[in-house]
Amino acid sequence: MRKTVLTLDQFTYSAPSAGVNSKILTYTVPINSYIILRADEMMKLRFTASQVFTYNAAQTSPDVTVTVSGSVAQVGTVLGSKANPSISAVGFWHTTSPSASTKIVEPTNISGSDITFAVNDTTSTAATLTVYYLLGNGNFSWVVGVPVAAGNITATLYSDSIQHVNSLNQTSPESALYFPEQITLPQEFTLNLYVQSTPAVDMALDLSTETPNTLAGIQIPILTGPMTEILQQDPEVKKHVIDYLLG
Repeated sequence: MRKTVLTLDQFTYSAPSAGVNSKILTYTVPINSYIILRADEMMKLRFTASQVFTYNAAQTSPDVTVTVSGSVAQVGTVLGSKANPSISAVGFWHTTSPSASTKIVEPTNISGSDITFAVNDTTSTAATLTVYYLLGNGNFSWVVGVPVAAGNITATLYSDSIQHVNSLNQTSPESALYFPEQITLPQEFTLNLYVQSTPAVDMALDLSTETPNTLAGIQIPILTGPMTEILQQDPEVKKHVIDYLLG
């Protein structure tokens, strides 16, 4: 048995539909392995939405303010410090005229759904601003999928509002997320994340693009090992886990 962390790149991503309870992420426990979701270690979870704004004329100010479709979650402060807008949003300023370039731009102010970015470009006449921000509305659930002969059964482990989670600074035990109980997932079980929000959550991870989503993230502390190890401790572990989930 060893300690490790599940991260966003280990999940299979499916784009959700706005306003519909949708499965967005799935992790399948590998064959001949098991994992234990830990309740004694903090997990981290950031839900984001995205929006692209197009400009066909030069800006008259070094600052650009956009209004996104959803509310923006402002991360809670620590030790009385002021909220840092750069934790809640990030922008990519991409120009095509008079020259092509892409740069990261930081937000300087957030008010409701309005985000102001320090673009510092008053010469480009064709540009787009890709915005990622922490979503301030909607709900989510962690759901376990259990492989059975008849197909699949599911059980919800944990649900919460997206706004509540995104507003936590998630840096200390007092402002962190935990699974309510420790649970073992044997081979071929799945851990699924469902979301329902308008606008839709966007957690697609593509670091090869010029405008990657650097805000979305998942870190789930787990224990893992070979199935033979857990079967030595509990030869009927699958049955016992199913009974627990459905009990």
